[in-house]
Amino acid sequence: MLAGNVAYISAKAGSKVLLVDGDPQGSVSSWFLQEALEYELADVLQGTISLEKALVELGENLCLVPTFGIGGSLKTYAENALEKEPLIFQDLGEGAERVGFDLVIYDLSPGIGRLERCILLGCDEVIAPLTPEYLSLDGVDIFSEFLGQVRKGFKKYVKHEKIVLNLLNKSFRRHEIYRDKIRELGYQLFEVGQDAKIPESQIMHLSLLEYDPHSRVIPELERLSKSLREG
Repeated sequence: MLAGNVAYISAKAGSKVLLVDGDPQGSVSSWFLQEALEYELADVLQGTISLEKALVELGENLCLVPTFGIGGSLKTYAENALEKEPLIFQDLGEGAERVGFDLVIYDLSPGIGRLERCILLGCDEVIAPLTPEYLSLDGVDIFSEFLGQVRKGFKKYVKHEKIVLNLLNKSFRRHEIYRDKIRELGYQLFEVGQDAKIPESQIMHLSLLEYDPHSRVIPELERLSKSLREG
């Protein structure tokens, strides 16, 4: 949800945005696309086609490099070839810049394996989405350790200063407790509340801004988008 909506909002604000589906299940592709396509991200990584040929236009200033959740080959590529090309997402980012994109946003699976590590190597910044529950606090520590391994092993600094707290319901006392605990960690916090319009927009293959521009979570997503665009 987060990557797709922030990408759409950033494009509406005037940035030329490339959204890359880095989830082998193809979640963001299934959300935005209704028709079968010929090419996917794995084709670009393997050099079968150029980046330009894989682009799917989602709207003004916004393109997607999709991944096929069914019949796709990103998972196989990550398992068999990515170890030999750990910096390939840096190449992808440079290619996106040459084509004219201002911002590249990756949608990732929740895992922290080889694929996610290599994608991070191609990023300047990573944003961790959390839900207001106890295990999320442990998740911050686990992810920070993982990011430290990336920095140490590849001498690559990836900024990690922002956390998005998803599905926050301020009427729940426990959600407020977890939010306060996360605030104590010192990250810049973005609070995205519960809204039934979010899953509804995905069913309709639309961004939240298209489906319900008056959604109460839009202002916080716009704040996050502005923070990313301003660097």
